[in-house]
Amino acid sequence: MTEKLTELRANTAELSSTLETVVSSHSSLQVALESVQSDLAQRDSELTRLRRDLSQVKAEWDDAVHASIINPSTGCTV
Repeated sequence: MTEKLTELRANTAELSSTLETVVSSHSSLQVALESVQSDLAQRDSELTRLRRDLSQVKAEWDDAVHASIINPSTGCTV
C-alpha cells in the first residue's frame, strides 16, 4: 500500500511537471502566433496598397494609350 501511494505521488508530480511544461509551451506559442498574425496583417495591408497602386497605374496607362498620348508599341509619346 505504501509503495503504491509513493508511486502515485511520483506519477502525480511527473504529470504536474509535464502539465506546467505544456502550459508554458502553449503560452510561448500564443505569443509567437500573435506576432506572426500581426506581421501578416501588416503585409496584407501593404499588398492591398500595392495592388491598388498598380491598378491605378494600369488605368492611367490605359487612359494615356486610349487618348493616343503614348504609342503602345514603343511606349513613346506620339
